[in-house]
Amino acid sequence: MSLGALQLVEGRTALTGGIEGNRRATSLDVMVRSATQLLRSRSIIGTVVDSMPLGFRVVPVGFSASTVSGVAVTDSTVPGGAALTFTDNGWRDSRDSTVLHRYDEPATIGGVTFAVSRQPKGVESGSLMVLSRDHAIDRMLLQLFVGDREQTSLIDLRRTADNPVVVVEALRTLMEVYKESDARTLQQQAIKRREFIAQQLEATNARLSVAEQNQGAFRGRQQAYSAEQKFAGKQAEMALLDAKRQELTNELGTATDLSGRL
Repeated sequence: MSLGALQLVEGRTALTGGIEGNRRATSLDVMVRSATQLLRSRSIIGTVVDSMPLGFRVVPVGFSASTVSGVAVTDSTVPGGAALTFTDNGWRDSRDSTVLHRYDEPATIGGVTFAVSRQPKGVESGSLMVLSRDHAIDRMLLQLFVGDREQTSLIDLRRTADNPVVVVEALRTLMEVYKESDARTLQQQAIKRREFIAQQLEATNARLSVAEQNQGAFRGRQQAYSAEQKFAGKQAEMALLDAKRQELTNELGTATDLSGRL
């Protein structure tokens, strides 16, 4: 079994320069629950399976996965299995025992390309199981535990499998895939935020322009004290609009910088 942990909120805050930290729309519990569901989603697990065919789609049985390298599967790969025998000079596939495959040389069997780097120690025979993508995803989900630590932003990951090397690599890949997916989501949110602020800024500029034109026309027509009061009111309105414009301009700059860094 291998263990791993992800820290969510602090990592997101660092990535966004603290923008999210002071105005989160959702609670910590909701964020953690959402991340937990994403980590166990078939889309995320499928990406891990695709990036690591050895141990997921291609499973050595009876010999160590550390002796297998260069594994690649294609759309034409057929689920099934192959019985292998190992000798000092190479290995053979039981479906065509006349061919001796040299160690560390790639071979393609049933749509799977791989190499056996060396003779497995103390092993004369074994098999190579080939799983469908859906079966591999189901298998990973059965082996994977994802749980949150109460009142924290940490998510614990555990995976149980026969080969510890594959287990560790799988968890590392899962965390990387999740972080990349989360970063893409943040970038999309930043872009939408930037577009929204730009629209608000355009509308504020338009209102301020109209207010300035009205103020100029009003000043030219009115001289009475009551009109002076109205004029002061319009000045206050313009000051508010100008402050709003400055606030939106600052937010737009921050959002633009954020979307560029993600």
